[in-house]
Amino acid sequence: MKKLKKFSHTGAFLSGMVSALAVVILKTTAMAMSGQIKFNTANICFNHVRVFPKDEYLKTETGGTIPSSILYVDEQGGGTTYVPLRVLAQTLHMPTFWDGDSSFLNVSVTGEQALYFLPHDQIGQVWTDLAEEVEPVAAAGGKVLLDEEWKSKEDFVKELDPLKSSDGDYVSITITNRGDYPVSFGLGFTSEGMTLSTPTQVPAKETVTRTLRCISFDNLKDTPINLTIDSGNHVSRMMDISIDAVQFEGN
Repeated sequence: MKKLKKFSHTGAFLSGMVSALAVVILKTTAMAMSGQIKFNTANICFNHVRVFPKDEYLKTETGGTIPSSILYVDEQGGGTTYVPLRVLAQTLHMPTFWDGDSSFLNVSVTGEQALYFLPHDQIGQVWTDLAEEVEPVAAAGGKVLLDEEWKSKEDFVKELDPLKSSDGDYVSITITNRGDYPVSFGLGFTSEGMTLSTPTQVPAKETVTRTLRCISFDNLKDTPINLTIDSGNHVSRMMDISIDAVQFEGN
């Protein structure tokens, strides 16, 4: 008789596991033939605690059943394990929203874990009449706007000095994170005491560059570039970072 475990929601299946979620596949069944599919072949664990035991089915709110995992073996004999995304999100206490008209499933990740889902840049972001973010360029030369080391639990917040058009129409900011955890890098502008910025992630032990192309230096006189680097919402942790900003002429 098949074992049933009831969940209030079902949903799409997610291929693979994100390392930040600490999901472990303990064991899968080896299969030689290509294109084969088997159900419930894996013990799925969070921090070594079983969440989806092997051979267990899930019961939906409508009374149906779905597999807790699917193992697919491709033509080369490689195996991929799929698990229900909405059930996974619920288990991690992440709210989900499904829009059937657009086939859009959004999983809300908050707190410290949200850092791991931030991109490394925001290419295409436009601050009207100020600047746009373009492909990252780690400039080898140009005017140095900032060269600083920061070791502190406090947020790093800095406004760059007013820019001169004669120094170039591009600004690159490079952050090196020597810590063991990612940090959030907010890049934007300050106007009338308010800051408009977009956050990105600088992973642990990595370097990230974000580059702006200036649109109007007249508007930039009263709207300086603003940098904010922190450990995430409601997280106090020692940061060890270096911050370099350079203004230069584009090609």
